[in-house]
Amino acid sequence: MYSTDGFDPGGRFELRAELGAGGMGVVYEAFDREREELVALKTLRETSGAVLARFKQEFRAMHDLVHPNLVALHELFDGATDPFFSMELVRGPSLLTYIRGDDESSAGRSAALPITTGRTSAITAEHAAAGRADAPGGPVTVVGFDERRLRAAFRQLAEGLGALHDAGIVHRDVKPSNVIVTAEGRVVLLDFGLVAELQGPRRSTDGQVVGTVEYMAPEQALSGEVSPAADWYSVGVVLYEALTGGLPHGGRSPYELILNKHQLEPLAPKKLQPGTPDDLDALCVALLAHAPEARAGIAEVRACLGTARASAASRAVATSAIGVPFVGRAAELAGLHRAFDDFERWPRIVVVEGSSGVGKTQLVEHFLSLVTDQHADAVVLTGRCFEREYVPFKALDGIADSLANHLAHRSTAEVAGVMPARPALLGRLFPVLKRLEVVAAAPPVPDLGDPQDQRGRMFAALRELFLRMSMRHRLVWFIDDLQWTDGDSLILLAELLAHEDRLPVLVIATCRTGDRGDASGSAAAWLRRIEAYAPVEAIALEPLSRDDARELAVKLLAGSDDATAERIAADAGGHPMLLHELARHVRTAQGTLPQGSSLTEMVRRRVDELDPSAQRLLEVVAISGGPIAQGVAAMAAAMSSADQLRATSLLRAAHLIRTDGVRRTDDVVCYHDRVRDVVDLRLDDERRRAVHERIAIALEQTGAAERNPRALVRHARAAGRHALAATYAEVAARHAVAALAFDLAAELFAVALELGDRTVEQRRALQIELATALAHAGRGPEAASTFVAAARGAEPAVRFDCQRQAAEQWIITGHLEEGMAALRTTLDEIHEPSASSPRRALARVLWNRIRLRLRGMRYTTRLESQVPVETLRRLDVLKAVAHGLAMIDNIRGADFNTRYLRLALDTGESRRLVGALATEIVFLASQAGSSGRQARALYDDLVTLAATCPDQPFAQTWVLLADGAASFFEGRFAPAAAALERAEEIFVQGHRGLQYEKNNTRVFRVHALRMLGAVGRHGALVAELVRTGRQRGDRYLETSLRRLQVQSLLARDDVAEARRAITETTWTPPEHGYHLQHWYSLRARVELSLYLGDAAETYESLASEFAALRRSLLLRVKLVRADAHFLRGRMLLAAGRRRAEVERVIAELEAERVGYATVFAALLRAGLFAADAHRDDDALVRTLRAAVDVAARYDMGLQLAAARHALGKRLRGSEGSALCELALDYARANGVKEPQRFFAIGAPSVLG
Repeated sequence: MYSTDGFDPGGRFELRAELGAGGMGVVYEAFDREREELVALKTLRETSGAVLARFKQEFRAMHDLVHPNLVALHELFDGATDPFFSMELVRGPSLLTYIRGDDESSAGRSAALPITTGRTSAITAEHAAAGRADAPGGPVTVVGFDERRLRAAFRQLAEGLGALHDAGIVHRDVKPSNVIVTAEGRVVLLDFGLVAELQGPRRSTDGQVVGTVEYMAPEQALSGEVSPAADWYSVGVVLYEALTGGLPHGGRSPYELILNKHQLEPLAPKKLQPGTPDDLDALCVALLAHAPEARAGIAEVRACLGTARASAASRAVATSAIGVPFVGRAAELAGLHRAFDDFERWPRIVVVEGSSGVGKTQLVEHFLSLVTDQHADAVVLTGRCFEREYVPFKALDGIADSLANHLAHRSTAEVAGVMPARPALLGRLFPVLKRLEVVAAAPPVPDLGDPQDQRGRMFAALRELFLRMSMRHRLVWFIDDLQWTDGDSLILLAELLAHEDRLPVLVIATCRTGDRGDASGSAAAWLRRIEAYAPVEAIALEPLSRDDARELAVKLLAGSDDATAERIAADAGGHPMLLHELARHVRTAQGTLPQGSSLTEMVRRRVDELDPSAQRLLEVVAISGGPIAQGVAAMAAAMSSADQLRATSLLRAAHLIRTDGVRRTDDVVCYHDRVRDVVDLRLDDERRRAVHERIAIALEQTGAAERNPRALVRHARAAGRHALAATYAEVAARHAVAALAFDLAAELFAVALELGDRTVEQRRALQIELATALAHAGRGPEAASTFVAAARGAEPAVRFDCQRQAAEQWIITGHLEEGMAALRTTLDEIHEPSASSPRRALARVLWNRIRLRLRGMRYTTRLESQVPVETLRRLDVLKAVAHGLAMIDNIRGADFNTRYLRLALDTGESRRLVGALATEIVFLASQAGSSGRQARALYDDLVTLAATCPDQPFAQTWVLLADGAASFFEGRFAPAAAALERAEEIFVQGHRGLQYEKNNTRVFRVHALRMLGAVGRHGALVAELVRTGRQRGDRYLETSLRRLQVQSLLARDDVAEARRAITETTWTPPEHGYHLQHWYSLRARVELSLYLGDAAETYESLASEFAALRRSLLLRVKLVRADAHFLRGRMLLAAGRRRAEVERVIAELEAERVGYATVFAALLRAGLFAADAHRDDDALVRTLRAAVDVAARYDMGLQLAAARHALGKRLRGSEGSALCELALDYARANGVKEPQRFFAIGAPSVLG
């Protein structure tokens, strides 16, 4: 390896030779191991602020410029020892050597690339003037030159320099040694260390004049001011030297040389070299004009040298670095600014809609640049959806990349400060976040069992991170092209935004109209659903106004006449992208106006003018449909690394593609969807298929398919390689399942089934995986149909399980008839009868309970292996049917639960028996009389049995569930909530396929927290369950829990949302009978009426519902019965009904002989006293004191606070004040905004 003086570029580059050196740096030849090609590395040794700034300016100004006559810059590095950047390696002689024909002697040698040194960067630069110091030009040596070479070389130099000026840049140091000519005759302008941007400051930052004095324009030498005319003067000096062998001015010192430039006209070249062609002589004199405004430029050079119309490659650079002008859109910008100002406490969504190319992305990016400039606390995270990209959570994938990049540049303490409790969950959701050490090093999170529970935890972790960030920063997310989003992304976005604990974030999305994809319908539905939590504003982007279009045209055509700008503004119809294309055509076609100016035609014309290799690469990028690694694209386009890099640079400069960098692993994508569409239209079916096939092969051969098999699936399928597509679709689907992207997984499993040639059993296994993914994605009906298809012809165990899951999916999504049919099919297979009517079902329940009582609870435990398979299957069928029916027909559900228990006792298989006994304990505990004592006795048996069960976590979960439910019905709500919470944790962590049991545990805990009056915790848990139901597509759970959400919504005084929670229905219970959902709805409506104080008006309308409740079997559950009595009693008091009716309700409550009923009775009794016009105030106070005591004894927080508040208002002095303050403390702790109104939910409103 080449030995260097301390410079270490890192492991990627192998240094080969030193090409040139200067005071501040060195240029090396190096081998780029990643791109597998030779490059040049330019280093910087002096790292003072001004020098480093100039070094970076050189790279940044030129990085996006691509032109055959400009050296191509690649990447900027902060090296291990010195900063450096990589660039194209150019071999060949300098310009004058080439023109004079002296390049033969230097054949085979690498030209030393020039380095801008300290001496040439100031007016004190070393001076090497030729000829007499006191006369222009001095003595001239006759030097021959090759006129053909001269004309060709200067023509190319002029084109490169013209492209530089079109990009808004002045070189400031054009001289012979900065121009190299390759063996192929390509002229390359080098060394941009002194470039100046025309729109920025035109002097050096330290106030010194910079450049090489001999070639410097008079105005640059005097003041440092530059314009393109300064570069054309330098070209004139180089041309003068080529024609005459000397310089136009001399001097004994740099100062004298500068003075001569201002005072003396140079001799014309023809006077020194009579054989000089007239046109070259005239051009040289015109280039050396003293006044910048009189000096020749690109037009004169082209006219003289016969420059043909610029090639596509030359034209491409013309606007590459100008920066797209932004005009107009004042109203739209104002709308975005208002949204930014309004979202500090609430999420807010703005959707910018418009047709393709109308400027949606530019508008948002311009706004975001203003935000970041004006608000130091703003954090902007950006992402984009691609139509044909198969990435999990693709709407948030770019946001996650942006987040990782943002946090990677923050201190360790700041990053740790925003991390959720379990950072490892972030890495599971978005692996890119593992680049953060705190995430990568975090303790792994154990398998949570159920995939949907895992996904919920990961979503919550991401939300926690953003919440913590929002406490320090103002968050803005930009999602481009939301119309191409996917179902998984919408679920994640809903989890982040549709939450009671609002995440303050401004979400800006662009959405294409007119030709939307299928996904846009889902996005629209998501936006409608999210509006309850985050205001959604639509900004419709129309074409620019006539005045704005004219202004844009003028800016794009700087230097052209107003008539041309007016014409293209009118032709474009205010459409910004078409206007850009028309302006580009005018600039690169020497001012001619195009014939036919549709946007598609303009882009097509530009693509047609590309060279074949660039077209081939663009076809690969377009057909890829989304980001593709440059190395993969190069292989698919059959290009070498060097050729691909050149073509990529050209296409990027032409605004046909975008890239993340120049590495083979960096992505490339079409600049705009319209470019992709145009390229796609150019291809016939066979050509398109061939491109797909080349991409598929490249993905497989480069190993990229292992990382992203989804991409290979699409291309192999489009290429007709169905076997390959099917194989990778199966792999990709399992990747998606592992990433918890169930919607994507379902799509890929479907492709694997459609295209693969598999055996019957292989297809069945895939069908089950597809159905499971659909179920997890919340697509219940599709999942059910797929389970049914998988069940056909399957062996009994598989068939039963598929039918069971199909029934569950149909029932929870509201397709009750299909669900019941599936359950009947399952029962028929085990010859188990089902009652034909509710009356017969009730009779069977009573008969089976009698048989159970006669049999007793005796059992002999057995291992699962000791029980016949058919018996185990029968047990599982009975349990599944009981659970399924419990959601839609609780009488039939109770019938099958009893059958299940009897068979479990007869069988004695410990695992199933544990669940059966626990279910029976819950049933007994809910009943009145001696059933509670029976439940506790059976609980002791359960504990003994659980200790012998092989599956200890499973058994202990059931013990906790039984204990929690029994405690709940006994009125011991705090112990109940604790036991149920622990049971839920174990369920979630270690058990799959027990969703019914998990949901029941959670719902019991919801009720326990409600009875405790823990409004805040209750509301959070209910909201979580509602979201869970939505994510799973479980409409049964969502609808049921929405009714239970009303109390927490009223605590926030969100009456509108409470009304929606009551009226919105995604699952309707069967018409026959009275079900839990009816009860939940009745209770919610009464609580809303009590809160609003309009019970007198609503009582009559609810009377029929109370009557229906009384006729139902739900009142066999003692807590429901007591709660219903209390509910009716409060309505009677609020409506001013007869005292006797309330007395009967109180008597019924007192007869329950359970703590919570005693609390309810005491509060109603106090309400009777308060409503009595001739009340005994002392008796009222005594009754309220009793109510306070009993509510405190049974931990009923809301009733306790309401009783304290009522008592405190009736007592004088410090005791009364203290009681009122305790009540208000409760309200504050639970987020109750209107305590007086809210207490009417927990106690009779007449007490207020």
